[in-house]
Amino acid sequence: MNRATRPPHLRALLAFLSAAGVGMATGACGNLTSGGFGEVEVVLTSQAVEELDAALHRAAALSLAPHAEAPSQASNSNLSLGPPQLEGTLLVRVRSFALDGSRGGVELTNGLQEVTLSLRDPVPVELARRELPEGEYRGVRTVLGRVEAVVVQGLDVNGVPVTGTIQVDLGPTGTLDIRTDTPFQVRAGDGTQVALEMRSRVWLRLVDAARRVVPEEALRNALRIRIESRRPD
Repeated sequence: MNRATRPPHLRALLAFLSAAGVGMATGACGNLTSGGFGEVEVVLTSQAVEELDAALHRAAALSLAPHAEAPSQASNSNLSLGPPQLEGTLLVRVRSFALDGSRGGVELTNGLQEVTLSLRDPVPVELARRELPEGEYRGVRTVLGRVEAVVVQGLDVNGVPVTGTIQVDLGPTGTLDIRTDTPFQVRAGDGTQVALEMRSRVWLRLVDAARRVVPEEALRNALRIRIESRRPD
C-alpha cells in the first residue's frame, strides 16, 4: 500500500506516530519486539554441562553415604571425571553473538575474551551477561581466536601418553567462526543461558602427537552450544 492509497484515518494515525517519535521497522528479522528486555548469560566450560551434573550427583551420593567425608573435607577429586583424569589447562579466546537478523548478530561478549579453564574441572565460567530486547533470535554465533591446551596428564593417543602444549590449527585466518542455528526466545523478566561447551576430551584425542596440533575440523565437530531458558525462582 503506497501513501496515495492509504485511507485518511490510517494516514492520520501514521502522522501522529511520526510526530510522537514512534518509528515503524521494515524488513526486520527475528520477530523482535519493543516490549521489554531479558537477560542473556554466556558461559564457557572445558567439557560439557552434563558432565558437571554427573559429577555433582556423584559428590552428593558420596556425601550421603555412611562415613562420608564432611563437605569441607571433600576434595575436588570428588567432582572430577575419569578414568583417566585429564589434567591441565585450556586457554580460549572467544566472542559470542546472538543472531537477530543482522549480518553479524548482536554481540553478547564485550569484545574478544581470553579465558583459562581447567581441563579437569567442568564448572562453567561466565563470559558475559547482557540485556537483549525480548523476541525470537535465530541462533548463536561463536568466534574462536585461539585455543591452546597444556596437558599435564591423562591424554593417551594410541596408547602413548601425550603431555605439553597442544594447539588447534585455526588456518590462515587464525579464527574459527561457528553459527548454531538454534532459535531461542528472550522474554522480559526471564533469563537465557548460552553454554559454550568445548568438550576437550573429544578433540584432544585427535591430536597429531608428533606436531602437538589438532585440526580445526576436530574442534568444530566437537564444540557444542547449549541454549536454555531459565525462569526466576
